[in-house]
Amino acid sequence: MNDSDQNLCVISRTLFLTLPWIGSVVGFSQTESFVELTTFLSTKSLHTTHIDRQLDILSHDLNASSSDSGLSCHLVGPDFFQKIRSLYQHQTTHPYNSEVGPRYIWRIGSNLSTGRYMKLGGVAHVNGNHWVPIIVDTATSVLLYGDSLRHRGSPQDSELLDALNWWLVQHVSRIFSQQDLAITNQDDSYNCGILSVNGLQHYLMPEKYSLLPSERSIHDFERIKVFNHVVAQMLDTVSYPPSFRITTHELIYCP
Repeated sequence: MNDSDQNLCVISRTLFLTLPWIGSVVGFSQTESFVELTTFLSTKSLHTTHIDRQLDILSHDLNASSSDSGLSCHLVGPDFFQKIRSLYQHQTTHPYNSEVGPRYIWRIGSNLSTGRYMKLGGVAHVNGNHWVPIIVDTATSVLLYGDSLRHRGSPQDSELLDALNWWLVQHVSRIFSQQDLAITNQDDSYNCGILSVNGLQHYLMPEKYSLLPSERSIHDFERIKVFNHVVAQMLDTVSYPPSFRITTHELIYCP
């Protein structure tokens, strides 16, 4: 363990012993209990709320960036892809158009068709137990799908890809070609959520985010870093007593 990793762990331990473990995490698009944050400090698979937290942080980075991706990309959580799948499955009995169906789904599609959004990015839950990153790029008519377990023969979720193409045709009236999204290979059963978000980060902001190396220990330390980052963003939105002296700079940028 190098000095940076050791400092990362010291900060996480301090936070773990200091944070109030009653109540909810604030400062994000959705609330969750503090206890849910401990999953980042474990070898458990991440849930939807953990993916949403990471996407919130990436969205914040994109909004603060002057890059083209920051100005034209819209991020969506796992629930978006589940809704697209459901709309596709029930298209014959529940028509999808400007008058019928979920308004927020139609609004996102309309923003893609008008060019307000040039890219759509998110993380989907597939095969019942796996997270994958997805990018829709309207400028190039490409649908990118990443899979950290592809090297182990993990099958693509063909129904989800069909559903996305069906939905895109409703709004942009063309078929998208499919390509692989670059992502780090996974050699465990629990880090697909971390690697999926990292794949999005690298595609959308390569100048800030590199693809993680393939070592499992680095992926585990990335989980700790995300825990610290989530807490840092929360501390930016609430007031804590003066005795809580860890700064957001210390939380994210370990020497």
